Amino acid sequence: NAHGVSAHQLMFKLNFYSLLYLGSGLLYLGEVPAFLAFVGRNPMVVKDIALFCVLSSLGQNFIFMTVTSFGSLVCSLVTTTRKFFTIVFSVILFGNRLASQQWLGVVLVFAGLLIEGVAKRKSSAKPVAEAKKEA
Repeated sequence: NAHGVSAHQLMFKLNFYSLLYLGSGLLYLGEVPAFLAFVGRNPMVVKDIALFCVLSSLGQNFIFMTVTSFGSLVCSLVTTTRKFFTIVFSVILFGNRLASQQWLGVVLVFAGLLIEGVAKRKSSAKPVAEAKKEA
């Protein structure tokens, strides 16, 4: 942390500038009146938007904690695994059908996760074995 910025300050600034950028785009494209009209017709959506915002910021914190505690590779594996199980549960619980190409993608993702896990386990076992030899 060479610049004296905490993780939450960094996330706040990133989200703030994203808000400015996207807000400018909404204003430029003239989408604000359509959004306000939609909210006027569907006021209950405000609760859903607020819930989405809270849960998104909570998720962003968990992603940050995973990256800082375990590294970006583990975060990538967790994210990919979550998406993989979301697809599988969608098929099992809701009866959604996947085309053969989609199933191939699911199998490839599972194989990649499996290979990555085995490779990581082997690489972490080598230093332990070498340390035992030296002792």
